[in-house]
Amino acid sequence: MNLVDRKILISIVLIGFILVGTLYPTIIASITEYDPWLDPNDDGMIRVEDVLAVALAFGSDGEPVNKTALLLELQTARAHDETYSTALAAISGYPAILNWQDMADMIVEITLETEGTLLIMFSTQARIAGTGQEMYVRAMVDSTLANPSTGVTLTKSAEWSAHSYTFYSSNAAAGAHTIKIQWKLYDELGSGEVSGRTLTVIALPT
Repeated sequence: MNLVDRKILISIVLIGFILVGTLYPTIIASITEYDPWLDPNDDGMIRVEDVLAVALAFGSDGEPVNKTALLLELQTARAHDETYSTALAAISGYPAILNWQDMADMIVEITLETEGTLLIMFSTQARIAGTGQEMYVRAMVDSTLANPSTGVTLTKSAEWSAHSYTFYSSNAAAGAHTIKIQWKLYDELGSGEVSGRTLTVIALPT
């Protein structure tokens, strides 16, 4: 745009400001709904300076941005999956105090488009038999422990009770991942059960 054209454009914009000032009450009365696509600086308000910014950029060109595609890309960067089971699962015996066991039906496969943080939410109904017994749970991401890496106490009670825990894993790489819940007993004299349980995994882009 040459200098003459720019001066003409600025004059038109200034005249527009005068008209807007004169007709402001009428213009405001005619506005029915805010349109975010018409808000260049995304401040939640469409003002005269927004119109001026567009006017001063008149005649410029460049690579266009598909806002709809960009929004879709941001939404799909957040992955989500879950599994649940109402089947009773039990753990007991000597091996369960030495080695962590995979909890039945508590496994989720998830694929990340980008690196992200995994939020691993586990909830269940549980009980344990035996005086002074404890049952522990932990979450695994592939072959890596999620935080807290020491696991948590699921229950010490012989009565059915509800429990919910959130584990997390930072900087999970893009690609496919397997997330599962494991459990373990305090000693060989104990035994435990879980009934209705849910494993939900949400991946947030970093």
